Amino acid sequence: MVNRYEKISDWLKTYTPRFSWIYFNVTNSEPGNLSLNSVQNERELDKFIDGSRRVEFLFALDLVKEYDTGTSTINLEANKEFENISEWIEAQNKDKNFPDFGNNIIIEQVDVLETVPSVTTDTQAGMAKYQGQFKITYMEMKGE
Repeated sequence: MVNRYEKISDWLKTYTPRFSWIYFNVTNSEPGNLSLNSVQNERELDKFIDGSRRVEFLFALDLVKEYDTGTSTINLEANKEFENISEWIEAQNKDKNFPDFGNNIIIEQVDVLETVPSVTTDTQAGMAKYQGQFKITYMEMKGE
């Protein structure tokens, strides 16, 4: 069975500027790190008589950036970087360039669920976490 999170991570590594490493289910507090996080999910939307099913699969991304309590543009630039990742995902969806979930899986679309990321700050450490959720809708064809 294909590890979907590994395939999503591989797909995200094609984003420019590239992330050489994408953390999984851990948010490293170093600026510039990206984390792919599982979300309790995989909701079956439809089940067909041949055993195929249509499924939605959620995941979240955390981007850690420097945070400024003053009036610099650091926070605006960090928010824009998260928006750039979301725009890249929207462009990949439009171009039908999806992660490879393996045989018998046909990805229909990848959606950005939050156009503005939620932000959690650690002002003492000078770091902020920008998080958003995304959804992959796919058809799982009945295997032979």
